[in-house]
Amino acid sequence: MCLAGVRRAGSDITLVAYGPAVPLTLKAAARLQAESGVSAEFIDLRSLIPLDIETVLMSVQKTGRCVVISQAVYQGSFTAEVASTVQQEVFDDLDAPVVRVGAKNGIAPQSHVLEALFYPTVEDILAAARTILSRNATCCPTWCRLTSFSNPCRSASDKITTWAFGTGIWFLLLRNVLCYTTKDPFMPECT
Repeated sequence: MCLAGVRRAGSDITLVAYGPAVPLTLKAAARLQAESGVSAEFIDLRSLIPLDIETVLMSVQKTGRCVVISQAVYQGSFTAEVASTVQQEVFDDLDAPVVRVGAKNGIAPQSHVLEALFYPTVEDILAAARTILSRNATCCPTWCRLTSFSNPCRSASDKITTWAFGTGIWFLLLRNVLCYTTKDPFMPECT
C-alpha cells in the first residue's frame, strides 16, 4: 500500500495535496510559517487509490483545521471525497469547516496566460488557509453557534436576543393555541 507522506510537520493547520499541487502547497506552507508564524502540516497523498485517509485523519485530529488542494477542477474532483471523509470521520475534532482549493470549473485552457488564471496559485492556498485560521478555535460548530445559549463565543446581548426571540415564539404559539381552543371574548385578537 502506498502511504501518504507527511512532508512537513505542523500543529495549526493540515494542508492535503496530491499531484501537481504538491510544490505549490509546500511553498504555501513555508510562507504561512514565515509570514504568520503558522505551523502547517503538509500531507502529500501520493496515491488516490488506495487512499491513505488514516494519515490525513490523524493530522486533522491534531490540528483541527484542513485545506485540501488539487489542480483538478473544483466541481467533481477528488478533493470533495477527501473533504467529505474528513468531515464525516473527525467532525468533533474540527475547529472550522474543511476547505477545498481547486481549478476553476470549466475546460482547461491551452494558453499559458489563461492557465495562470485557471489553476490554483499559492495565493489561493494562502487565502483558504487564512480564512479558516481566522475562526476562533474556542467556538463550537456553526450549527451550534446559532442556537446554543451557553456558547462561549456569543456575547451577552446575543444570548439575551436569542432568549427573547425564543420566548416571543413560545408566547405567540401559546396565544394562538389559546385563541383556537377557547375563543376568549376578552382577547380581541381571537375574534
